[in-house]
Amino acid sequence: MKTKLSIILFLLSLSHFAFGQRGDSHTFNFKVKFDNSIPVEQLQIFYTEYSANRITSINYETNEENEIIFNGVNHSIAGAGNYFPTLIFSFKEDKPLNGSNEKVETYRLFYLISETETFLKDDMDKEILFTNSNHPYFIKVDFKWENNKRVYKVAQVPLIQISPEILGVITANNTFIKINPK
Repeated sequence: MKTKLSIILFLLSLSHFAFGQRGDSHTFNFKVKFDNSIPVEQLQIFYTEYSANRITSINYETNEENEIIFNGVNHSIAGAGNYFPTLIFSFKEDKPLNGSNEKVETYRLFYLISETETFLKDDMDKEILFTNSNHPYFIKVDFKWENNKRVYKVAQVPLIQISPEILGVITANNTFIKINPK
């Protein structure tokens, strides 16, 4: 009986090391710029709730260059889809309804999608720029390692080029968390 108990305890402790997941927290700091026709002070900003990678704190401020500067901490679980949560920017406009003089309240959405675990402090060297567009607007950030340094790629992408996993998080998640300025 003691042998069986010893074997079971050994296997349980072994499974903890073999199947455990590593979690890690990262400090982030990056800027998002908008075309001057989209005043950043008028944007509402949200992020998606994503259990494998969650923001534990986030703040932002705006500047005279029509940029939003984000900083905070996010926590990711290794091997569980290490994507930084998607940021959604909402721009309210009053537009004419079907060519009439009647104006209706509309919201234009801009999505910042990351296929990286985080935007590390002082590591993000590419400009993220949203311009005025009537089409769904997705900017995707990704990186690859070159000479022990992250080399980021920032690109506007059509919906079809977004990975099914990221799309699943955006479309299946009905909870967006609002971010307030500092």
